[in-house]
Amino acid sequence: MKKKKIIFYVFLFTFLLFLVLGYGFIFYHSVSKERFQSDILKYADHDLLKKPITFSSTVHFQYLSVEEEVSNYVNSFYQQYQVVLNYTKDERLKSLLSVSNYLEDGPEFSSSCEYVEDVKNNFLKSMDQLLRYCSLKYIKNYAKKLELSSYYQDLFVHAILDSNIYVQLQNYKEHFLNRKEDMNQLFNTISQVFEFLSVHSSDWKIEDQEIQFSTEDLVNQYNHLVSTI
Repeated sequence: MKKKKIIFYVFLFTFLLFLVLGYGFIFYHSVSKERFQSDILKYADHDLLKKPITFSSTVHFQYLSVEEEVSNYVNSFYQQYQVVLNYTKDERLKSLLSVSNYLEDGPEFSSSCEYVEDVKNNFLKSMDQLLRYCSLKYIKNYAKKLELSSYYQDLFVHAILDSNIYVQLQNYKEHFLNRKEDMNQLFNTISQVFEFLSVHSSDWKIEDQEIQFSTEDLVNQYNHLVSTI
C-alpha cells in the first residue's frame, strides 16, 4: 500500500512537473513571439532606402537569430541599393558626351563604347539582384538557406511578409523597374550617339569648344539624340 502511494505521488509530481514545464514553454513562446513582432515593427517602420539603424532586441535564443536574419536581409537590401545608386552617379559616364571626350576618343569611340557596355551590363546585373530582394520567391529561398528549423524559417518569412518591410519592398519594386528602364535607355542612347558620330566622322569637327556639323540635317539628328538623355 505504501509502495502504491509512493508510485502515485511520483506520478503526480511528474505530471505536475510536465504541466508546469509545458505551460512555461507555451508562455515563453507566446511572450517571445509578441516581443519579436514588436521588434520587427522597428525595422518595418524605418525607410529601407535610408541607412539601417541598429535597434536593441528584446528576445533571446532562436527568436533572436531570426531577428538578426531579418536585420541582415534589410541591410543587404540597402547595400545592394547603394551599389545600384552608384551607377547613376557615375561621373565618367556623364562626361562621355563632352567635347573633351570627343577629341580624345573620337571618331571611333572604341574606349567609350566599351565602357558604356561594361557599365550597362554591371548595372543590369546589380539591378536584377536588387529586384530579387523584392520577390516573395527570393525571400522564401533565402529563408530555406538559413541555419534554422523550418518553424523559424517560416517565422522569418512571415516577419517580412506581414510587416511594412514587404510593403516597402513592393512599393520600391515599381520605382526600380522604372529606373532600370530609364538607365537602359540612357546607355542605349549614348551608344547611338557614338555610332552616329562614327558613321559621320567626316561630317563633324570641334570648333570653339563646340561640335560642328557639315549640314543642318546632321545637326538636327544629333540634337534629337542627345535631347533624350
